Amino acid sequence: MEQVKTLLSRIRWSSVLFSLFALLILLLALKLLLSSASVSGSVSVKSSIEPDVVSPAGSAVLTVEIENRDDELKDYVSFVSRSFDSVIYFNRTLSKEFKQDEFSIGPREKRVFRLRVHSSPQSREGRYSLETTVYSNLSEEPAVDSSFLEVE
Repeated sequence: MEQVKTLLSRIRWSSVLFSLFALLILLLALKLLLSSASVSGSVSVKSSIEPDVVSPAGSAVLTVEIENRDDELKDYVSFVSRSFDSVIYFNRTLSKEFKQDEFSIGPREKRVFRLRVHSSPQSREGRYSLETTVYSNLSEEPAVDSSFLEVE
């Protein structure tokens, strides 16, 4: 017991606490840097698909998250989600493309859209790309993100 007390008294606790704090800051910074969101100017887009594996004639939900990263300005954005293959189509339009008309999004606000996606019965096994492009009035370049739907 005496050895443990001696060992604990030799530890520089301020150094330990500082190291833990620095490690926490580093982990938070890495999480922010490795975010899967695509950013262009003040707008970011992140898309995901669930489930990401379907059978022919199956369906999934494409989730599109759009965020205005500006602290002060309201933005007007529109987006297009598209498949590059005719065997993957959107429920609402029954086509390879879904367009969302322009809408406003306030500072630091986020909008989430859920779109039903189907694979046709004629679809072959493979991995199909779904691309979402967000156009912003505050940014010259669009933000683009991709998700992949696998048909088995």
